[in-house]
Amino acid sequence: MESKSGAVDEAEIRSLLKSISEAWLNGDTGKLNQYFHDRMTIRGPDLQRLGAGKQECVKSYEDFTKQAVIREYEELEPEIELYGDTAVVVSPWKITYELKDQQYQETGRDLLVLNRDKQAWLVVWRASFPLPES
Repeated sequence: MESKSGAVDEAEIRSLLKSISEAWLNGDTGKLNQYFHDRMTIRGPDLQRLGAGKQECVKSYEDFTKQAVIREYEELEPEIELYGDTAVVVSPWKITYELKDQQYQETGRDLLVLNRDKQAWLVVWRASFPLPES
């Protein structure tokens, strides 16, 4: 049985994920600063480091939104596992975007690690795993 605080934590994390998506999809990537840990890391599908530190991670979102035109984006229901002040989230997504006059359709999952800092959840680690086309 899920504890009441666990349900509250899950609701807060779902709200955080929604706020992150709204910020970058609306081109307001500066808002991401309030959702990312100072030492956040982003990793690619082969777990190669793509960005380290809050500023660099925010810039990666900013660069993508400046280079690509998002046609469609959908996040499916995330799976959230709680471990005290740590959460591990698997967040499935679908995206259609244009980049350099070419259209892309991708589906995949983000794996996120969050930490509760001063009663607020922050993303500390993210890896994105596009799924192979079927």
